[in-house]
Amino acid sequence: MLRGYFRNLLSNLPMSDEHVVKVNGHTFKFTWRDITQVGVVVMAIVGSYFAFTGRIDANSRSINELVKRVDSGQEQRDRMDREGTRRSHEIDAMQQQMLEAHDRAIREVNEKLNNIMPKVDKIDANVLWLMGKQLEASKR
Repeated sequence: MLRGYFRNLLSNLPMSDEHVVKVNGHTFKFTWRDITQVGVVVMAIVGSYFAFTGRIDANSRSINELVKRVDSGQEQRDRMDREGTRRSHEIDAMQQQMLEAHDRAIREVNEKLNNIMPKVDKIDANVLWLMGKQLEASKR
């Protein structure tokens, strides 16, 4: 159909260097160069249309994929919140009391160790002195 249209158009055009078209009393002159230039411009417009729509389609597909990923991530976070993962990081009153009791016990043990350390140092010095005396006695 399109091929027949172009044949009809070209058969009606005279084959001279300059073509004249009259529209509403106005005379337009154009050459084959003008026809070729209009054809190239039309093809450039059509080509750029398809190129831009292809890019837009690719971008919209990428955006849709990202939205799906974000939605699936949000669904996973919601599921984890419902099943208690978020609550596992929270501390309730019973756990807080246990932590405080353990802290007190550790502080008491540290105080006792600090009080015993001078006695342990004296015992260590005495044991070393006794070992030295025993070593001297065994050498004689």
